[in-house]
Amino acid sequence: VAAMIPAASRIAIRRIAALSGPRAQASLLGARPFTSLGETLTSKERAEEARYIRLREKAAMEARKEAAKGDKDLEDAMHDAAGIIAATHDKLSHEALLNLAKWKLGRIS
Repeated sequence: VAAMIPAASRIAIRRIAALSGPRAQASLLGARPFTSLGETLTSKERAEEARYIRLREKAAMEARKEAAKGDKDLEDAMHDAAGIIAATHDKLSHEALLNLAKWKLGRIS
């Protein structure tokens, strides 16, 4: 009978027979029956890191949205100031117009 079973199968059968109880079943299925405290803490650390990264990305996105809104407000204020200056046929440099718009928005005291 032994001659009919390939050598690799005989080795596998011996190993399975050597194992006993639920630990054997878990190892046969590829699962680990007991996890250590270190593994548990490592998985929790990974989850916390992922949560922290998501919060940082969300904060960065909100900051970019606020900056874009601020830039739009500044452009609108510059356009308004340029319209008033053009109505009086006066001329201002771009920097002066930018400073005037910032002053109008309260960004310069």
